[in-house]
Amino acid sequence: MASEQDTTDLTMANRLHKGRSVQNMNTRVLLADPDQELLLIVGQMLTQHGFVIATANTGPKTAELLRQFMPVVLVMELDLPDGWSNRLLNMISIGLEVPCVPIIILSRFDGREHHRKLPIVKQYLVKPVSISKLKECICCAT
Repeated sequence: MASEQDTTDLTMANRLHKGRSVQNMNTRVLLADPDQELLLIVGQMLTQHGFVIATANTGPKTAELLRQFMPVVLVMELDLPDGWSNRLLNMISIGLEVPCVPIIILSRFDGREHHRKLPIVKQYLVKPVSISKLKECICCAT
């Protein structure tokens, strides 16, 4: 049974806004963060810039959307519940059960040195970060 959050995720992913950037049109981005408010705000702002967005606030939901939504990039917080951030990094690195996609870490933690060693991590950003910087990083990762 689909939850209200699942419905919101799909609605946001399919929503179209005026003023979409042509270069970002149809660029599918998955946002994964336990902070629902951040997901809503960042998702809406990126959608207004022409990205197609899906959101997840847990590791299992992120894994599910990696398979179903097929994003071209994952923007992920390292503080997903139950240790799922590291689990997802490992799963994506080896293509186990989920597609291998470039990752942008958007975290409140500064762990750049550790995670830059992973080839799938294209950028490590520490919150807060501007939407223009995040947009630039997404475009460079795709």
